[in-house]
Amino acid sequence: MPDYSLSLKEDVKGLTIGVPRHFFFDPHPSVNSEVVATVEKGLTALQDLGANLVDVTIPSLDQVRAANIVVMLSEAFAFHEKNLKTRPMEFGEMVRARFRIGGLFSSSDYIQAQRVRKMIKRDFANVLKKVDLLVTPTMTQPAPAFEGYDSTSTVRGPSFTAPYNVTGLPAISIPCGFTAGGLPVGMQIAGKPFDEPTVIQAAYTYQQHARWYQQRPSF
Repeated sequence: MPDYSLSLKEDVKGLTIGVPRHFFFDPHPSVNSEVVATVEKGLTALQDLGANLVDVTIPSLDQVRAANIVVMLSEAFAFHEKNLKTRPMEFGEMVRARFRIGGLFSSSDYIQAQRVRKMIKRDFANVLKKVDLLVTPTMTQPAPAFEGYDSTSTVRGPSFTAPYNVTGLPAISIPCGFTAGGLPVGMQIAGKPFDEPTVIQAAYTYQQHARWYQQRPSF
């Protein structure tokens, strides 16, 4: 397998990074404050490496989760409908329940969600005319431990990955630290359409500097 790391440029100098704090960083009951604080440190590290940080506003972000759920679950139900009817027990309980929800949406719901999706893509396109990348937390919570894991936790509150499901923009999640309890936190880097090279370059540069991938949870 080729060693692609040899061709990666370890540099973010001159890149402009947009930070949509109004959605990803604002206090929210379902968003872990340690996650936000840890990603803020990651942003500071990128700035120290030469990137320029600017706050940006993406007006339609509050509509993302609803549009994503309708499109994703409607399409999942349509694809899996036969097996859901004939072999339902071969699906995990949570997956089966979510796919069946997709069968409850109407064609009108799907069309409206696609209209919202178009609006969201336009808003992101406008912001990405001014910045090279967007950097945010990956999830609202740190990676959970097996003990006490709540499988419904990811469907409550905002989704930080849904904007890139809806827009199709290239995005990568990289480790950026740990909570006080030793749980890992992810930082998400997203870029312009088909600009995976810049996304990967920024992720590689940060990781070569921070080297969080060499560390593991303490339990």
